[in-house]
Amino acid sequence: MIVNIDGKQYFVKYTDELFSDMRMIYGNNCLSQGHTSGGIVSRQSSSGVTIYQNICTKCKNVYGSQIKKSTITCDTLPWDEEAYNRALTNRKKEEELIYRKHALLQDRQKQNEKYQYSEYLRSEEWAQKREKVLARAKYTCEGCLEERATEVHHTTYEHKYEEFCFELLALCRKCHSRVHGRDELEDEF
Repeated sequence: MIVNIDGKQYFVKYTDELFSDMRMIYGNNCLSQGHTSGGIVSRQSSSGVTIYQNICTKCKNVYGSQIKKSTITCDTLPWDEEAYNRALTNRKKEEELIYRKHALLQDRQKQNEKYQYSEYLRSEEWAQKREKVLARAKYTCEGCLEERATEVHHTTYEHKYEEFCFELLALCRKCHSRVHGRDELEDEF
């Protein structure tokens, strides 16, 4: 889901923590087991016919198929469109606050991961691994087999921080830029 905060767009991943917060709005039943019956409501359909349905006490949504009038044994609750719309508006505001919270939390976590990774790339451990990969290729680019290899490319991040050397390629700057789908000049800035 994309959330807009102060003009900036954030992508929010659906996580267990997000679902946990959503359960505070909807309750466990609505998200995992179904709605909790709050009675039966009658309302006018778009064609003007009176229909009867169950209403959920947690999310205030009508649910399930239409109920036959002949099977109703108790008095129906009057449909209060205004109260229903107020409940939906309040729930929408609560949802937006939760998505905003998780967008900012996930962005902070992403920034922290980027910082940790950039620190790793400055470490002695990475310097040694990088040198081994360049030496293995005899400092020749494994992309074009012509230019001098000056950079090391991860083919996967599955073992980030504990990469296998076979997951790393020695490349020249031009080939490394090409692998990432960017113009070599972009790297200058």
